[in-house]
Amino acid sequence: MGTIVFFSAPYRVFFAGGLAQLLFALGFWGIELAGRQTGAMWSWPAPATWLHGGMMLYGFFPWFILGFLMTALPKWMDHPPLARRDYLTPFGLLASAAVAYDLGLFVPSLLAFGAYVAALALLWAVAVLWRVSICGQGSRAHAWLSLLALTCGAIGWAGHGLALARLDAGWQVFAVRVGVWCFLLPLFFIVLHRMLPFFSVAALPGVPLWRSSGVLFAMLLCFLGHAALSALALPVWPADLVAAGLAWYCLVRWGFVQALRLPMLAMLHGGWLWACLGLSLAALQSFWAAQGVFWGGLAPLHVLGLGCFASLLLGMGTRVSRGHSGRAIADDYWGWRCFLILQAAVLLRLAGEFEPFAGGANLLALLLALIACSIWGVVHGPMYFQPRSDGIQE
Repeated sequence: MGTIVFFSAPYRVFFAGGLAQLLFALGFWGIELAGRQTGAMWSWPAPATWLHGGMMLYGFFPWFILGFLMTALPKWMDHPPLARRDYLTPFGLLASAAVAYDLGLFVPSLLAFGAYVAALALLWAVAVLWRVSICGQGSRAHAWLSLLALTCGAIGWAGHGLALARLDAGWQVFAVRVGVWCFLLPLFFIVLHRMLPFFSVAALPGVPLWRSSGVLFAMLLCFLGHAALSALALPVWPADLVAAGLAWYCLVRWGFVQALRLPMLAMLHGGWLWACLGLSLAALQSFWAAQGVFWGGLAPLHVLGLGCFASLLLGMGTRVSRGHSGRAIADDYWGWRCFLILQAAVLLRLAGEFEPFAGGANLLALLLALIACSIWGVVHGPMYFQPRSDGIQE
């Protein structure tokens, strides 16, 4: 019965796989950081930072993104739910890719193969959802932009595979740049732009529904501008400065202060707050670098990655897991507490970019993130194998 239920909806299979890969990615980096602290040097088939970057950008986020989009996008388009064959094929490809990539830590020839198969899985999902967006009746802008960002994710995955196959640092830089600025940051913003105004209006009386198409496209152009300027080795602060201004403006217009009263809504707004801070920090860092002053290291990247992306993942993952399993979203207890633990991990990771906190703070941040995600998994993981609590059949 549990197996039949597990395959009955796309969010179930993809969220379960994403949770497994999330814990694997954190566990891998925990082993690496512990080895650095104790002097035990591990031997990996590629630089550990490359593997860390690949796992954190592409190893688990695509799982949750596909689970969300294959559940939500048909609803956006007023289209019937996907048939089981439509989502199980990309699920099977992504699962095979994950097994190959993870085993590639010990069988190096499998690493790049896993990345390539994962890219194919994303493209397959894009094809399925593109058909839905064409056949559906709803507004297509957010759907098409989401699929474009997902296609960039497939390109980035393939770039990471080339980096591993050739041990080419240039391809790894490409994969990270695409993963942050053309895939995850645009996709999270597109989804928030589509859904957060509705969430806020429904839960916060007095907050007006605000969703500007002009801001949406201007923000996406800024993200692509950062990627292009970076590729050309030009200062990126002009694009980041405009993006930061737009991000702060969205935060205010979406009712950030009012949302703090409701934990489930505060998780999503809090995740976007990290995007505002990350974009501001990236602009400031780039501006000073143009003047010959270098500071902050990877702080902007981790504000966006661990702060924004991971926080939004917990927030949206909690909402989808509870809502689609028939549980009251407002009754959440553990999601909010895991979110707070993750916020402490973000602050520690930022401290790790500065002396005298480097090293120890990074390991402690990793442990807190692992604790938060493990608790979240223990609470929400079983939901993917259980029938809906309200008796509705999927």
